[in-house]
Amino acid sequence: MLIIRCTANIFIYLLIFISISALVAVGIYLLAVPSTAAATSSAPSTNTIIAAVCCFAFALLILVAVCCVRKRLSLASSIIKVAAKFVS
Repeated sequence: MLIIRCTANIFIYLLIFISISALVAVGIYLLAVPSTAAATSSAPSTNTIIAAVCCFAFALLILVAVCCVRKRLSLASSIIKVAAKFVS
């Protein structure tokens, strides 16, 4: 339980960072790799561009939401620390 108490805050922000970077990576992948239907041209199709923009927008939405609820995330981290102290 000592590990949970010491790394609760890091773990929360690490998961948020992984989700944002995964969305950005999927968006970049959709823009960089041509779809199989449009394999003859090097430009991505309209559907893949829309999907990539949706990934980027969702990553931005998560980032803004994290900035807005930063104090609640800190409170959740403190609650996890106290709960881990109570259990052990």
